[in-house]
Amino acid sequence: MQVKRKMWFLIAVAMLIAALYVYRYPLMNLVFVHSIGCSHSVLSEAASPDGQYIATVFERNCGAVTPYT
Repeated sequence: MQVKRKMWFLIAVAMLIAALYVYRYPLMNLVFVHSIGCSHSVLSEAASPDGQYIATVFERNCGAVTPYT
């Protein structure tokens, strides 16, 4: 019984950490990226055969401490 209780506690803590990560990660990226002025460069674009969609390949550069994405 004690093992099950510890397992449920660990699962609950892991779920809490995952929920905080899912909630905070996009917010941190939106606020942080736009606050330092990243540059975005469109590398190429291609339309789908029916013309309904456009695929865009772009590069984001946020400075020396972050990789190109």
